[in-house]
Amino acid sequence: MRNLLLTVILLPLFTISQEILIQPYLQNASSGSIVIMWEVDQNKNGYVEWGISENFGNTTYSTSENSESDNYIFTAILNQLTPNTKYYYRVINGNTYSETYSFYTEETTNNEASTKMIAMSDMQTDASFPNKFYEVVHDGILNYVENEFGGEVNESINLVLIPGDLVSNGLSYNQWQEFFFNQSDPLFSFVPVYPVPGNHE
Repeated sequence: MRNLLLTVILLPLFTISQEILIQPYLQNASSGSIVIMWEVDQNKNGYVEWGISENFGNTTYSTSENSESDNYIFTAILNQLTPNTKYYYRVINGNTYSETYSFYTEETTNNEASTKMIAMSDMQTDASFPNKFYEVVHDGILNYVENEFGGEVNESINLVLIPGDLVSNGLSYNQWQEFFFNQSDPLFSFVPVYPVPGNHE
């Protein structure tokens, strides 16, 4: 009876899955490649399933590096993509799956396509308005684009440029997680973000 009780107590410890702490975000998009990064609370094999439909069909494995405490940041580089094409993707670590997102590759430079970007800065936390960045992202970008243009945000916006002061204290992990990435979710999962360090970082 004691062994059965011990098994029942310990079983949940072995079945707890990983948690995605920072949802996948896009960087360095080009006509033929893109970088996808995310963070989880355990270092299990991470990879990206991707393709031109939600059936995916391709797999790219990632590298990882230690982050805060025992968390890990994963980086996957998708190559040999087709220009000006919509791709679907999700990230996987062990038994943990993200939602399915999408992105567009850039047009080739010789086609001289226009670039539509959102530029914003100084979203470091204001104690009087701690959720202001969330409001800017969700009401000022996501909801606005949906109401004005329809469809997903990446059908209307190519990139997000943030020139400085992303958080109040760049040495504080919690500020990056709580005030930058969590409040901007899911914008950067659909549109590449290009941050420029400021004096607060």
